[in-house]
Formats: sequence, structure tokens, C-alpha cells
Amino acid sequence: MVRLLLEGGISSSAEMNAEGYTCLLLAVLQGKPDMVQWLLTRGGSSIAEVTCYGESALLLAAHHGPLALVQWLLQEGGSSIVEADRWGCTALLRAAEQGHLAMVQWLLQEGGSSIVEADPDRCTVLLIAARQGNLAMVQWLLQEGGSSIVE
Repeated sequence: MVRLLLEGGISSSAEMNAEGYTCLLLAVLQGKPDMVQWLLTRGGSSIAEVTCYGESALLLAAHHGPLALVQWLLQEGGSSIVEADRWGCTALLRAAEQGHLAMVQWLLQEGGSSIVEADPDRCTVLLIAARQGNLAMVQWLLQEGGSSIVE
């Protein structure tokens, strides 16, 4: 359907709702990695598209998953690990907030995130995991050198 509309002249980035969700960002929200890849490589979408909250494709994918989409956006889609929303939350902090342990592990081990990352309130990834009651994530972060102290 999206391909048909785009081939019919609809602009993938110009068509957005009141909060700034474009075709690309809606595809991320709906967990459609194939559509995200198509929109970025052939559909005229831009990795620079963000919602009115400053949420990029990467930040939405880190929040909603899947991990494979986060990996593709960082490795091939042109996203940057330093992207943050208007509240200063990064992909790592969003993944931790949602309890995505495998995503947090990948972002720290291979994605370029830092274990000492913190939000503007100085909550580190470890504190966020603890606040969420995510024992497995807290244990893993402690094993990896996580800290509640912002450097």
C-alpha cells in the first residue's frame, strides 16, 4: 500500500500527522523493518525525520524494537548512536527503560553506546534498569562495570 501511494506521487516525508510521524516513523512504530529499509533506500524518506518530540527512527526502534531494526539503522541506515530526543534520552536509555536486555547488551558491546550514559536528570542506564525492577539487566550492567555515578 505504501509503495503504491509513493509511486502515485505521495511524498513519504511530507505526509505526517500532527505529531510529526512520517511514513518512515510509523513503519518503525509498527515494527516493519522491511518497510523502513525500503523507505530509506528507495522510498524517498530521510533518516533525519523526527517527531515533534525529537524522536528519530533509531529512538523509536530502541523503544519499541526489534533489535534487528536498531542494528540496521546504525550499521546501514545512517543513524547515529548519539541521537537523543528533546528530553536528552538516547537509544541506550530508551532500550533500558523498556527492559530490552538484548538491545542494551548489543548497544554497549557493538553499537557504540557508553555504560556511563545518563539522562539530563543524571540517571545512568544502571539506575534506569533498577528503577524498572529489571534484575537481569541490573546484574548484567553491574558485571560490565555499570555505575549509578555520572562522571
